[in-house]
Amino acid sequence: MKKTLQTISNIKGLTYLFVIFFIVILSASYFKWESAITENIYYLALKEARTNFRKDVIYRRWNAKEGGVYVPVSNYTKPNEYLDVPNRDIETKKGMKLTLVNPAYMTRLVHEIENVGDSVSGHITSLKPIRPENKPDKWETNALLKFEKGVKEYSSLENKNGKITLRYMAPLMTEKPCLKCHAEQGYKLGDVRGGISIDIPFQTYSSIAQERKKSILILHLIIGFIGLLAAYIVYKINQKHKEALKQSEEMYRTLFYENPLGALYYDKNGVILDCNEAFVKIIGSSKKALIGLDMLKQLDNKGIIDAVKSSLKEGKGNYEGDYSSITADKTNSVKVVFKGIKNSMGEIISGIGLVEDVTEQAKARSIIEDMLRDVEISSEELKGKNIELEEARKVAMDLVDELKDEIEERSRIESELKESEERHRLISNLTSDYIFNAKILNDGSVQTYWVSGSFQKITGYTLDEYEAVGGWRALLYPDDIELDKAAFDKISNNEKATVDVRIFNKSGDIIWVRSQSSPIWSEKENKL
Repeated sequence: MKKTLQTISNIKGLTYLFVIFFIVILSASYFKWESAITENIYYLALKEARTNFRKDVIYRRWNAKEGGVYVPVSNYTKPNEYLDVPNRDIETKKGMKLTLVNPAYMTRLVHEIENVGDSVSGHITSLKPIRPENKPDKWETNALLKFEKGVKEYSSLENKNGKITLRYMAPLMTEKPCLKCHAEQGYKLGDVRGGISIDIPFQTYSSIAQERKKSILILHLIIGFIGLLAAYIVYKINQKHKEALKQSEEMYRTLFYENPLGALYYDKNGVILDCNEAFVKIIGSSKKALIGLDMLKQLDNKGIIDAVKSSLKEGKGNYEGDYSSITADKTNSVKVVFKGIKNSMGEIISGIGLVEDVTEQAKARSIIEDMLRDVEISSEELKGKNIELEEARKVAMDLVDELKDEIEERSRIESELKESEERHRLISNLTSDYIFNAKILNDGSVQTYWVSGSFQKITGYTLDEYEAVGGWRALLYPDDIELDKAAFDKISNNEKATVDVRIFNKSGDIIWVRSQSSPIWSEKENKL
């Protein structure tokens, strides 16, 4: 009982620790999601910049492949003074003047159309520009120098003209058609001839990120509220059980220690753990000598030993007769009732005994019997004496039943406490958003058989669409494939695995997921 109350007190402290731990974990989760959203938004802006760069490269390559294109001379498209090639300017038979537009000139004209307002803008540049206006700025110079060292692309968020801008740049490599205009600058096939920088206004992406972060914050606040509410409920349940156990302990102490009958409490091996003063008085010994006494091994009274064994095996045992104390020089006539105490599983884990000293009653019975031999006492008088004795026994048995009920109630409360602790543990181990089942086929491939929960909401795919695009590995963010392989290796060795990775959902967004996998092992085939 005392140990159970101490456990309940410890639960209060553990509840406080859980709340602190829960808040820390929830906060860490929010900041991790916030970081992931920022990274995802940056990736989307970077993707747009790469698309614009590839577009510029494609039409430049077409222009170079055709050897340039002739367009009518106009105020917008004037002859390129930096293009020194034969037949740069020609005139048709009808008198229309045409000028040759090479890839660099074409790129510049397109960028001039783009570079209006707050839209995407581009700039073609080089460390050796033919046209002075194509000279790189400080950021572009730094990028071009990195390209000379083998870097494939360069990007960063910069404050440009007072606005946050994603700046992206990739190199332009010298191809065979390029040498027509740039061979005299010393370029060779495969050299870094320059680059195209793309500027993406980041305000729109920042607004999207703020909305997503707001949604994640609300979600975490809801989870936090549910978690704290659960902790509060567990705490209140714990308090109720604590009060119930305190009351139960008081009742137990009253019934056990203040009982006029001798009472003893013993374990499943028959060793006395506790007793009241009435029992000490009946035995004529001391409490110190009785605590720890092994009744099954140390007693020499077969009737009492059999009664104790019966209580531990069948739940009840009785003895009535003389008992000579092994811890004191005293012999009494006693009536003893032993009751087994069961746990929530129905197993007998200990027992309690009630001892009634019937020495005086035995003497009275002996005197009555002697008197019956000397004088003829009517059968009605003797019956009356027996009724009195039977009433005394009934009172004792009623006390036994009351004490047994109280002990069983105590076990029930302790069982309920264990169940509340289990509920607390289940609330703390809040699980994932969806569950899946997959099978390893003979060829080593993985096939998902079913999913449940928010699978489609999270990934955007139905199960059939998910399998059609290639399943889990096809959705993985490239940098996280090795992490996933390491987790799969653990599962293949019959170990549980948990891994945090990024995946692409159906809309192309990057999302973080935590995959917790448990292997289903075939003992017969010794494989996953």
